[in-house]
Amino acid sequence: NQLVKPYRLAVGQSLFIDQGKYLRDTEMRINGYSYPFISNYVLEQTLPYLTCLSVFSYGFSMVGKLIPPILDDTWMIQKARQYQAIPILTLTPLGPDGKFNNQLIHSVVNNEDYTYRLIYEMLDMVEKKNYGAVDIDFEYILKEDRDAFTAFVRKTREVMNENGYEVSVAVAPKTSDTQ
Repeated sequence: NQLVKPYRLAVGQSLFIDQGKYLRDTEMRINGYSYPFISNYVLEQTLPYLTCLSVFSYGFSMVGKLIPPILDDTWMIQKARQYQAIPILTLTPLGPDGKFNNQLIHSVVNNEDYTYRLIYEMLDMVEKKNYGAVDIDFEYILKEDRDAFTAFVRKTREVMNENGYEVSVAVAPKTSDTQ
């Protein structure tokens, strides 16, 4: 793809993914993240190339109450289904300032009641809106919350899998010591 170090991509840049000898026997899933304010035109131009569409994003409160996106995401879910892409509920710990908030993570993953409230509210939303999966997209997790976060992911996976839904975890590349 003629990328030059540090391999940054530009918005709208196309990449060629060779399905030759290295990927011939590999199942490939291609996911895209999308905000509810995306234009219908852009979404329709993109969906034919995706197997999954992560709707960005659902948040949560300090006590594990699920917070849906400000704009209605129903149309995106329906559009993804129309193109046979799996719509994914994306869960992020964004604070009121719009930034990742590790105190939200800390509060929920260290309290079993809050954990299960959030998991079952996600399950309810997945079923109500016809999502096909859940993606946990947390950044800046505190070092001391590592095991609690892992337990949160495990519990989420157990509940979602029991109900026929997949769970993925987005792992951001660490770019600083504070991350």
